[in-house]
Amino acid sequence: AGTGGGESGADLLSFINGGFTEFVAPEGTKTLREYLISKVTSLKRADLRNVETGIGAYCFQNCSSLEDVLMPNAALTIGGRVFLNCTAIKRFEYLGAAMLYSGGPSVFEGCTALEEAYLPNLKLSGNTQSFKNCASLRKVTISGTRCGQNMFNGCTVLDKIIIKNSNEIIYHIHSLFCVIIKILTRLIVKVFIR
Repeated sequence: AGTGGGESGADLLSFINGGFTEFVAPEGTKTLREYLISKVTSLKRADLRNVETGIGAYCFQNCSSLEDVLMPNAALTIGGRVFLNCTAIKRFEYLGAAMLYSGGPSVFEGCTALEEAYLPNLKLSGNTQSFKNCASLRKVTISGTRCGQNMFNGCTVLDKIIIKNSNEIIYHIHSLFCVIIKILTRLIVKVFIR
């Protein structure tokens, strides 16, 4: 069974400097290791439905043509900045039971085309900046777990946050309030500078 970290066929992909457009995790893949498919700018589609336990940090960073990511329904541990600067992803859906960030924040940092993230069972650990600089992000659905106060830093067009099963709604409102204050401050500064 492939593990992404041992002697699996998937492990060999980390040595390929581009040229392929699709990655399919082999059946039985436990974890995709850190930086496995990093900087493969030709990659357009990643089928991760066979991944059983996790995706390492920076696994798909700078895969600037990646548009389509198929996630498993399994509970995964996902490292920081997995999709850093994947500037072609427009919609991301993950229905798994949990999504725990380890190794760092900002899983979707710099995904500038991301418009919608549907993560109804999302669970966070720590102060994450999960959607930092996702400038096109308009709608997010997450569960009612604790979020970092900079979770939506740089999300200037965000207009809808749906929080499922929330027992910490006050914290989320505080986080959103911080984002609103930052945006208003920028607008006021722009008006007075002109």
